[in-house]
Amino acid sequence: MKDKPSPDLRAKNHLVSWGLSLTFLRSTLYLALLSSLAFLLLAYVFDPSQALRLIGPGLEALLVACSLYLLSRGQTHFALSSLLWGSWLIVTGVLFFYGGVRGTLVITYPLIILMGGWLLGERSAVILASLTSAAIVVLATAEPYDASTPAALYGIVQISCIALSTLLIIFLVRSYKKGLNEVEQLSKDLAKQGAEARATAADLDTAQSIAHIGSWVYSFSNDRIAMSDETCRIFNLPPGTRGSRKAYLETVHPDDLPSLVTAWEEALKGYPLFNEHRIEIRRKSHWICQRGKIEFDANSKPLRCIGSTQDITEIKLYEDELRIAATAFEAREGMIITDAEQKILRINQAFTRVTGYSVDDVRGETPRLLKSGRHDETFYSAMWTEITNAGAWAGEIWNRRKNGEIYPEWLTITAVKNATGNVTHYVGTLTDISQRKAAEDEIRHLAFYDPLTRLPNRRLLLDRLQHAQAASTRNGQQGALLFIDLDNFKVLNDTQGHDKGDLLLQQVAHRLSACIREGDTAARFGGDEFVIMLGDLSTSAVDSAAQAEIVGKKILLALSEPFSLLNQSHRTSASIGITLFNDHQATAFELLKQADLAMYAAKAAGRNTLRFYAEHMQANIRDLNA
Repeated sequence: MKDKPSPDLRAKNHLVSWGLSLTFLRSTLYLALLSSLAFLLLAYVFDPSQALRLIGPGLEALLVACSLYLLSRGQTHFALSSLLWGSWLIVTGVLFFYGGVRGTLVITYPLIILMGGWLLGERSAVILASLTSAAIVVLATAEPYDASTPAALYGIVQISCIALSTLLIIFLVRSYKKGLNEVEQLSKDLAKQGAEARATAADLDTAQSIAHIGSWVYSFSNDRIAMSDETCRIFNLPPGTRGSRKAYLETVHPDDLPSLVTAWEEALKGYPLFNEHRIEIRRKSHWICQRGKIEFDANSKPLRCIGSTQDITEIKLYEDELRIAATAFEAREGMIITDAEQKILRINQAFTRVTGYSVDDVRGETPRLLKSGRHDETFYSAMWTEITNAGAWAGEIWNRRKNGEIYPEWLTITAVKNATGNVTHYVGTLTDISQRKAAEDEIRHLAFYDPLTRLPNRRLLLDRLQHAQAASTRNGQQGALLFIDLDNFKVLNDTQGHDKGDLLLQQVAHRLSACIREGDTAARFGGDEFVIMLGDLSTSAVDSAAQAEIVGKKILLALSEPFSLLNQSHRTSASIGITLFNDHQATAFELLKQADLAMYAAKAAGRNTLRFYAEHMQANIRDLNA
């Protein structure tokens, strides 16, 4: 069970703690004592006949003296209670025996109530007010009736003043309590925030120490750098040391100073500060990484720079070792060593990188676990025959990685022999040539295909045309070349941009491929010019021309449909020139020239049409269409 708090504790926790110090109370009581004694002296000197007037001041002086004694003993609450209640009893007693409700001491009642409420609390004020009102009622009742000014009127006025005094002190006390509570809460909040800030600062110092990253703040106004403890440790300085930018720059390695100055100038333009440089610390070179951000005022004047410092010397050394190791690793080929029975003894890291197999995966196995299945036994038999006869073999081979991927490699196998000429080991070196193969395929594709439309280019077209001419010689069937030129393509490029022009060419290539057979060729000849090569047509020139015309009209119809160019519809047309070929009556260049001339004839005829190179062929087509 908790002990009941002592009166002294309650007094200390009550209104005295609001700001009324004990020294102030003691001084006030001494002043009241002196005032009472002075009144007694003056009353005795000037009017000794009125002895009753001395009773009240005398009792008050005695009461104040007792209160001072109690206050000196530390009984603050008892002293204040005695003073207030004693004063009230003295005033009430004097009024009962001298003056009644009309006595001048009545004016001290509101003062006593105000002091009681302020020093002892609202409850004391209410009790004092209630007792005072009751005393005034009794005094007013005991007074004889006076027609001029009734005692009841005095009582009503005095009770009203007491009520107002009570309400006033209650309002003041509650307002003061509320203010004190707010101040106390604010103090607690500030204390909590301060504790959190200190904890955060401690955590930050700990984190910096763990990460070996210090912080600093540079002030432009006085060229001073405030450094954290970790920053001081990095620079081998006592904690709390403040430096200057000028002094710091003197420690930077001359070779790294220009880059640091450049980084600082960029930071003054608003960019983040980042630089790695060397400085001298205790006659040793250290790599330092500086990061920071400059803060500016409203007029873009730099105020301060907040940044971090990290000693990256070990990281730099590690990076150098990694760089050297990586260079050596990349320079070495994959290696595999087997015994005479082809059991794998050792492999290097490059082998693991290429094949995916680790040392534990291949130890005791044979290189047969790398077989891809693309080579038959004849291939391997010929390889080992050469190794036996020549002592080595080198060539391209397809192998399988651990993950099942088949890849090409350049493999060299060398037989290691002892002094008697017997094979003791085999050493294989291998290089993954997947990228080289892919590059060769890409080069081959670039050499024969247009990169924009993915159609065969002029070179591949000429090669296929020569093969088509040779086939025509063998089977007697005719072929046809259709030279296609887009109408008004330059206008699209000039007005809409080359990106839309390229998009149109890609879609044209797609539609052309859809208009021909699988064995025919659609090629981009250059710019907005395309060539269609049709092979294995009829042995009759007229029939072949009709077949070529069908394909040409199909192309014109396909190209007349709207194209979608970046969410914009576009229509175009084409002019087509057609020439037939049979055997080697004309060279490939001559055939292309004929088709080109026919195309220009189509343009001259109004575009969006087709024309044959030979007039009689054009006439035959007109007759067939008539």
